[in-house]
Amino acid sequence: MITHTPDNREIYYRTKGTGPELLFLHGGGGGHFKALVEVLSPQYSCTSFDRLGWGRSTHLDRNTTVEEQVTAIEAVHNSVTSAPVWVFGHSSGGNFALAYALAFPDLVKGIILVEPALYAIYPPERKPPEVERMQNEAMPLFQQGQVEKGWDGFLEAIFGPPRNSSARFPPLPRTEADLEMMRSFGYDQPVAITWCPSEAELNQVTQPVLIIEGDRSPSVLRNICHLLDGQLSNSKLITLEGQSHVMPRAAPKLIAEKLTAFISECESRENP
Repeated sequence: MITHTPDNREIYYRTKGTGPELLFLHGGGGGHFKALVEVLSPQYSCTSFDRLGWGRSTHLDRNTTVEEQVTAIEAVHNSVTSAPVWVFGHSSGGNFALAYALAFPDLVKGIILVEPALYAIYPPERKPPEVERMQNEAMPLFQQGQVEKGWDGFLEAIFGPPRNSSARFPPLPRTEADLEMMRSFGYDQPVAITWCPSEAELNQVTQPVLIIEGDRSPSVLRNICHLLDGQLSNSKLITLEGQSHVMPRAAPKLIAEKLTAFISECESRENP
């Protein structure tokens, strides 16, 4: 299905299941929620969508902004329900999940964040070399149109060099769809690198927040989870053993189990 932003840009979305509303925000590799939605749809109404600039939604020819991503999320939300929803954000999708909760606090019941890419949460004096390398080496390549080199530079900066050529994602040779995904990523990541709610704004996030990290994920991402958990007033951080950054796709049943338990716990506190 397609909805439109106020300035008439198309946002492609799909909904499956019945029950409490879950809104899924994908990260910088595109949407990988199909298996997770399959597991959750018997209990929840699951809406996933191609964020503005991605997939079948209207594409961009410049860096995105937090404001326009929030507007696109709102358009999808309004198309599905007028009631508050649970928002699930993976990687940079977690950044925009937080931004949406700040913009529309009454429309967000709670938030589930899987390793949000809030690189700017690091104090300047503690900025990791991985982020410096991504910002100063990989991102300029995207701006120069060298999207494959920029993508590979980003992956190597955050996840380390691939052990062999088949370990690349997406693998070589790459299709036009792969290159289009990389172009979308190049317009998306500058926000992930530079935007983070201030301490005062994070204090305004009073909804319950579940933060999920994998013990096999890069330390630069895991440390973000711990820093964020320390700044939120109503958060819970859990570590999944044997899991990495791609856990929503690799371990959908485990993610669904933790999400369901967290929502049930929150609802039981609200309705003792």
